[in-house]
Amino acid sequence: MIEQAKNVGIICNPIAGTLSEAKIITQVNQIGKKIQTHGPKVQIYYTERRGHATEIAASAKEKEHDLLISVGGDGTFGEIIKGLPLKEPDETKSQIIVAPICTGTFDLLGQDLLLPKNQPEEAIEELFTRGVLRNIDLGSINGERFVNLADVGASAKAVKAAQKSGRRGKGRYYLPGLIHGITYKGIYGKLSVNDKEVFDGYILQTWFENTPSLVFTKLRPEATCDDGELESESFFGRRGFNAAIPGLRAMKTPGKQFPGSHYSKGGKFILTLDESTAIQIDGTPLPDAHTIKVHVIPSAITILIPDNKEVTVFSKPPIPRLYLLLSRA
Repeated sequence: MIEQAKNVGIICNPIAGTLSEAKIITQVNQIGKKIQTHGPKVQIYYTERRGHATEIAASAKEKEHDLLISVGGDGTFGEIIKGLPLKEPDETKSQIIVAPICTGTFDLLGQDLLLPKNQPEEAIEELFTRGVLRNIDLGSINGERFVNLADVGASAKAVKAAQKSGRRGKGRYYLPGLIHGITYKGIYGKLSVNDKEVFDGYILQTWFENTPSLVFTKLRPEATCDDGELESESFFGRRGFNAAIPGLRAMKTPGKQFPGSHYSKGGKFILTLDESTAIQIDGTPLPDAHTIKVHVIPSAITILIPDNKEVTVFSKPPIPRLYLLLSRA
């Protein structure tokens, strides 16, 4: 499938995850050469700061890229999709296709798509031998696009604290997660779904999910990323420890509803809080807010991934290969 591209851009965050920067750069250079041997032009970009991948993606159309390969984690992939033109409703696929190669810390999207982790050369080989195109939804929270999830409350506050440490790897999240998970104070608020109020109370944590994986578990395993809806999971109480029991039960028995939690599904959400609180999307912190507006962007981008019958996050088939061959002719 990659060989059908004409002009490939590889956007790499060399300090994502735990692989050494030198090793990542060496492997990215190798996959760039492999792609070139099949015909497409290749340009490699290495990100230098937060938001740099968005800037590069925003210039992809001008540089005539028809395929962007993201080498990094959820944050890198999320930055790229922020800079891309979205697929129009009458288009079969988006003008610029994106392929994720996972070398990040958590790689939630990679977990759901069963992609190779920290193996860029193997990942490229799979795209050559069994790559397919799929259209997926995106979420939007206060105007910012996200791929996997938007996180409001205690967990988002922990993510912000962890990223200030400057360290790499999963370990930097453990202590902030424990501290804020216990000490965070619930904020009174109301949640409406599709313009209907569904609950009010002291809210500790709310996730808005486009894909089912959440760190070490699938909180809502039946979630799909191409059905035109998002999932919302909230935990409530006055203090963080109030969410401990329902939270642990939800992780142990995903997809169930428990006292102290609330599940909703829809295309539009509004969460209004009495005080501002932390927000993060796909590992990227956003400004605190007390009014949080979330909606789905249906069938927003086209991704290139290996075809895998064990992946359960799609409700629709891939784009037919016959269409792709005819559209290229």
